[in-house]
Order: sequence, then C-alpha cells, then structure tokens
Amino acid sequence: MAILVTGGAGYIGANFIHQYLELEPKCQIIILDDLSTGEPSRISAKTIFYKGDFADLNLLKTIFTKHKIDSLVHFAAKTSVEESFEQAQIYYLENYLKTKELFDFCSSNGTKNIVFSSTAAVYASQKNDKISEQGPTKPNSPYGIAKLKAEQYLHELQKKCKDLNFIILRYFNVAGANLLKNLGPNSKASKHLFKMTAQAAAGYKTSFSIFGIDYPTRDGTCIRDFIHVMDIANVHIASLNYSKTNSECLVLNCGY
Repeated sequence: MAILVTGGAGYIGANFIHQYLELEPKCQIIILDDLSTGEPSRISAKTIFYKGDFADLNLLKTIFTKHKIDSLVHFAAKTSVEESFEQAQIYYLENYLKTKELFDFCSSNGTKNIVFSSTAAVYASQKNDKISEQGPTKPNSPYGIAKLKAEQYLHELQKKCKDLNFIILRYFNVAGANLLKNLGPNSKASKHLFKMTAQAAAGYKTSFSIFGIDYPTRDGTCIRDFIHVMDIANVHIASLNYSKTNSECLVLNCGY
C-alpha cells in the first residue's frame, strides 16, 4: 500500500515526508507536486515523484494504475491570505474546485484514508483568544472560504462513501525547520514572516512589512500564533496512523 502526498515538495509537506520515512522507512510514498512553489531539493530519494497538477485526472490515473494508493495526505494549496483577495477566483479553483476533484477521484479508486491539511482561517474573527473545533466558521478571506468549502465537501463525500475515513487539521502560522534536513521556508516565493525577519537580521533585507496597526496591543500590530513545522509534521503523521486504524472522521485544531 502507498501514500499519495500532494505538495510533497513544499515546506510542510516535505517535513511530513522526511519525518514519516524516519519512522516508517519501508513505507512507499508517492509525491505529486507541480513545483510552482515546491523545491526539488526537498524531495527525498526514498520517494517516487510525479511532477504535475494534483487535479490532472490523466496523471492521477497513471499514478493509481502503477501504485495501490490507500491513503492521501493533501497539502497542495494556494496559501497566502493577502494574495487571495487579489486572486479570489484562482484560490477558489485551486483550494476548492480542484481539491474536490482530487477527493472524488481518490475515493472512487480505493483510497480509504484522507488527511486534509486545512487552516484555522476558516474560523470567524472573535475576541476570545481560545478557539475550539466547535467555534463558528465564518472565514473573512477568499483563502479561508475555499478551504472551508473543501472541508464541507469531505463531509458530504463521506456520507456517500461510508468506508472513507478523514481527518481535517486546522492551524495558524507555521515556523521553524528540520535543521538536519535543511527543510525551512526557503523558497524564493515565500513571504513567511520568520523568513523575512531572519533575512533582515542577517542583513539580506533592509525592511519588511507587518500588516495591522489598530489592534489592542502595545504597538498596534496583531498577536500571531506560531507552531513549529516539526510539530505539524508529527500531527499529520499521528492523524494518518489513527485514520488507518479507526473508522472515524475528525476535525482537529493543532495545538501550540
């Protein structure tokens, strides 16, 4: 049996794969990534890599013909909240419509377990700094809206495919790196706050922008939550292993 990982050459996806292979070295992992933001240097030699769109049905047919895929871990997505306001239609296409096609294809072709890497941007804005999985979902960005619709579709799909298990993971900002594997947010396209801060501290940048000036904090900027990328990788691993042995569908916030 094999695991299909979309976005496996990305920051979080690559950390998940390298960590999973440390724990399960004999596991077969298939990476599907178009390398639009992913980095070839992040791809483990122990995996099988396909370059392409995760909703390319012909490519998916090829992959599923060659490999028996029983699990999907879906990382691939457009991820910038700021950019989503400028490219709302693209975010709707990538993060919902194409994700919907991927879920449909996988569930129709023998995949029993899905771990969906979602976002805490699906929640409504609220003053309370503690958000539970039962909190109101009312995203205020095209990014969050598309991710929430993909979540909702998984619930609908499971009603039709009773043997499908899924776990949806919601989290805010990810930071850090696997230092042994050199797996940080190092792509040229990345506007990650920790990356820009480090670049400025090292003299590679003279300035960078932090948005928000009217929050009830000392300097007016918002308080941001961060979780280490290795913690996120381990949460995805634990979720996948749980999904394989339990007939249960869960929505989980990733703790800090």
